Amino acid sequence: MTISRPHMQSAPRDDTTSSDDNTATSLIAQKKNLTAWLPWLIVAMVLVIIGIGAGATLVVHEYLLNREGDRLAMMAENIADQLHQNLIERRSDVQLLAKAAVLWQSDVDAINAHLSQIAETYPAFLGLSFVNVDGVVIASNNPQLLGQDLRGELSWSQGHERLTFDLQDVRPNPFLANSLTLTLSNPVFGPENQLIGAVVGYVRVDRMRRIFEALVEHYISLQGMGTNFEWHLLSQDGTVILENVLSHEGQANLRDIFVPSAWMLTSDRAGYVE
Repeated sequence: MTISRPHMQSAPRDDTTSSDDNTATSLIAQKKNLTAWLPWLIVAMVLVIIGIGAGATLVVHEYLLNREGDRLAMMAENIADQLHQNLIERRSDVQLLAKAAVLWQSDVDAINAHLSQIAETYPAFLGLSFVNVDGVVIASNNPQLLGQDLRGELSWSQGHERLTFDLQDVRPNPFLANSLTLTLSNPVFGPENQLIGAVVGYVRVDRMRRIFEALVEHYISLQGMGTNFEWHLLSQDGTVILENVLSHEGQANLRDIFVPSAWMLTSDRAGYVE
């Protein structure tokens, strides 16, 4: 007896399930890769942000520095112009005084009275004197100057040699208790154009201080600048004439102690240094 078994066919393979498994494995691997790169991406973004912030800070800092520097340079230039104009006026005073006919006379009292009147009109002068051809002060509004021999002074010797107006930088005046003064001199010629002496004027530095401080205050209020800065008025060689913080007038030389801004005195333009 023959028994036949029905033919059994194997179940078909599920290709879809295998493909889904591969896809899941691939996604997991990609996720792991992204997770591994994420900290580096964050670090890179932070560095970029820091770089942009630092660059922006430098740009803003440079802008503010240039703006304040330009404002200070402009203020210094304007103040220098005003002081220069004031000195031009004092020069005109001395030159005009040198032409006064009263100086031709031998009446010392009349000359003293005239010098005192001019000094009252122009209080910037600490002393106005008439010096004879021998360099001796024979008339002055300041009694301390009467009889002084100026032949050793540059204001006398240079003006006497050149027979023209002379201006000497601020320095301690030995005839006025070493007060800081600016010296102006101009030769005096008689009615026949002969040299009979010279007019010598000493401009007081404290008068210049009042002018300087008034100008500084004006520009501070005009430009809305702060008051927490230090200013100096220097002579041509860098010696401190006036300042608003310390008391080194006539004693300290900012070029000798290598203050960078003091070396800008050799420049013919206004500017600033950091």
